[in-house]
Amino acid sequence: MHPSALSRSSQSAIYLRGFTLIELMVTVAILAILASIAAPAMQNQIAASRVTSTTNEMLAVLAQTRSEAVRLGTAQTPDFSKIPDRSGVSVSGDLAGSTITFRPDGTTANTGTLIIANDVRSRTIQVLGSGKALIQP
Repeated sequence: MHPSALSRSSQSAIYLRGFTLIELMVTVAILAILASIAAPAMQNQIAASRVTSTTNEMLAVLAQTRSEAVRLGTAQTPDFSKIPDRSGVSVSGDLAGSTITFRPDGTTANTGTLIIANDVRSRTIQVLGSGKALIQP
């Protein structure tokens, strides 16, 4: 076998290993396109999650306040300022500007709704006269 033939075959073996620059650039371009498609969907998911989280936190505050009113035997008012990270989420509805007070027996005179919303999602909490708070479907 000729020595130059041996060196050619070993050189071609070197080129077969690894990626070419073009292959790498095509892969990066495809990943960039996929990321640009996924980014808006991810932002919408985060916004919807904020509404769900705020709704669940408000529901928990209402339930805890009602429980405290019964346990202590005194009227209690929920404090929604303890809810973290309400950025981008608005609260409206019949009860948004009024004070909800739970009586010692767990009932409330203030019935109505709280609507928690942003540009992506909206959820409604209904407060019943019995003091129970429900998330409307």
